[in-house]
Amino acid sequence: MSAGGTWKYETPRGTHRPPRVYVPSLCTTGSRVVLPPTEAHHLTRVLRGRPGDPVELFDGAGHSAMGHIAQIHAGEVWLQFGPIAHDPDPVWSATLVVGLLKGDKRDEIVRAAVALGWERLMFVPTRYSQARELKSEPGQWTERCMAVAINAAKQCGRNRLPRIEFMNDLNSAIQSTAVHISCFGSFDPSARSLVDLLTPENCPSAPRTGRFVVGPEGGLAPEEETWLKSQGFSPVRWAPYVLRSELAAIALMAVVAAHWGS
Repeated sequence: MSAGGTWKYETPRGTHRPPRVYVPSLCTTGSRVVLPPTEAHHLTRVLRGRPGDPVELFDGAGHSAMGHIAQIHAGEVWLQFGPIAHDPDPVWSATLVVGLLKGDKRDEIVRAAVALGWERLMFVPTRYSQARELKSEPGQWTERCMAVAINAAKQCGRNRLPRIEFMNDLNSAIQSTAVHISCFGSFDPSARSLVDLLTPENCPSAPRTGRFVVGPEGGLAPEEETWLKSQGFSPVRWAPYVLRSELAAIALMAVVAAHWGS
């Protein structure tokens, strides 16, 4: 522990932040906890953690604590930790609905959503979604995406994990409470600019809320755009050129985070 009270550990290359571990039960275990098997394996086998090494714990719900490896025995890794800190509540909340994409492209979107502070991700089948992507089990997708999200949170330092869901259709995906903004990406050159839509005049109070829809490769079908308009969604654009779906989603998330998160 440094003189200022912050846990750090020394390596030949200098001072670095301790490794972060995901502990969902952080707030219910007192000051000592046993790591989930996957986290224990990564900490001891990949990072080669040893008793006494400092770690940072987080639960994915905004809580974190500094601690150290207390014991490694019979495949179990026990951590001892200090006071639990709670991150401030977010000043904005946004849901991104994305047409189904290939696994590696989904992973890119998940990583960006974690690092950019998004609250919720939904993947849905649309007309132009690839058929083979619809044959996998949603439970497998969710498990994989959450693993990606946890690893991204470890790297970027965020203590909240987004909610990730796979929905049956657009109708089920957009059902939610009232929000300030509802819009979808459109190729229409006359569509309104996303930046203009995010101004304080359209979102006067915090927390700012919004629902944003991005289609798969090929975009949304005309009938899907028409239906979204009937549900109160506005067509918007946020780039002068056609973007790949995963890049369009990441660009949108970055624009919203930059305007609402500051």
